[in-house]
Amino acid sequence: DGSGPAARARALGTAHVCDVSNGGHTAPAHRAAGHAGVVQHEILGFGRDMLPARLEAAGRWPRVEGPVTPRPRPHATYSPHPDLLRVAAVPGAVPASIHVGEDPAERRFLQRGDGPFAALLDGFGVDWRHFAAPGCSPVAWLERLGVLGPDLLLVHGVDLDDDDRARIAARRATVVLCPRSNLHVGGRLPDVPALLAAGIPLALGTDSLASAPDLDLVAEGQILAAAFPEVPAAVFWRAATVGGADALGRPGYGRLAAGASTGAWLLGPDGERRWVA
Repeated sequence: DGSGPAARARALGTAHVCDVSNGGHTAPAHRAAGHAGVVQHEILGFGRDMLPARLEAAGRWPRVEGPVTPRPRPHATYSPHPDLLRVAAVPGAVPASIHVGEDPAERRFLQRGDGPFAALLDGFGVDWRHFAAPGCSPVAWLERLGVLGPDLLLVHGVDLDDDDRARIAARRATVVLCPRSNLHVGGRLPDVPALLAAGIPLALGTDSLASAPDLDLVAEGQILAAAFPEVPAAVFWRAATVGGADALGRPGYGRLAAGASTGAWLLGPDGERRWVA
């Protein structure tokens, strides 16, 4: 009806999307809004009893003709069984994504097998204690599983250390910054200067309407520009445009260049946005 989240994102200037949903069936809404992009079916499940069905679901997703491509994606390092994480993150026509470094509890769970996320899984009655904590950081765990690389977008990147950043840079993975979500959930922002110093490609995201007031990438960039005045504002504009397009393997978007997709949004000094051909 033109008033849903996909249409509102389009009105805010988004032309190419990476949308994560519970079933991966939001492609028609994005096509109707005029978007191209990726729709990801979020996969999670640690219990052994549910593993066969979840593995089957991760290997089967709706095939959609047209500009919006569906695929599975693992939720986080602490929520799917390792076998399920590998299958959901398998390289495909478009990259997968995963929540990484959003909360220090992730690191504790993988290093020690306890903490808030262990209690959360227990509270949900999940049979997870067959899992032996690998004794490493979430980033190192992804590398050990063989999925850390340019085909997996790392969303958040707040709780990273120097070793994590070195691994991400070496594997040429992109970190997707969602600052308003980070402030809402944990009250912290990622260390953008350290990410840049490590040579890590950056993109911007919103995470979701559960932790951000809207789907406005410009507002995300404004938060980062205010928090890191030493970083040129152009870095955040690039992350919102070229960075996202390149991370999704769509170099025809996010730039004004010969051969790129036509059209651009004009942003006025009062925040007004207007589509120009």
